[in-house]
Amino acid sequence: MVSTVYIERSERQNNSHLIQEIVEATYGSNQKIDFIEEFVPQKGRVPEPKVSRFKSFLMTSAKLLWAVKYNEKTVGFILVIDTPLNNSIGFGINVEYSNKGICSKAFDQVINNPS
Repeated sequence: MVSTVYIERSERQNNSHLIQEIVEATYGSNQKIDFIEEFVPQKGRVPEPKVSRFKSFLMTSAKLLWAVKYNEKTVGFILVIDTPLNNSIGFGINVEYSNKGICSKAFDQVINNPS
């Protein structure tokens, strides 16, 4: 079962364990990093050291953030970035859970119930 958990910006410090779960699910190994960044333009990729920088980015820079869960396990994220000249919606999923429709279902949940 797919579910999403909205993480309010003001509550991210209190939910740092959930942010860490997202980071480990998506950036926990080089294979996962390569999978997540395969289609990301060079300028949009997370700089080294990727794991700590990605966690910091999620904690402070993502305007809106959802953890994506599959059968209660954190497997990815959906986020909205709203900065000058860089407005976008992004997502990432653990390579082991790709091509199962999980992000599509999660995105539908976010669109139909954003918070």
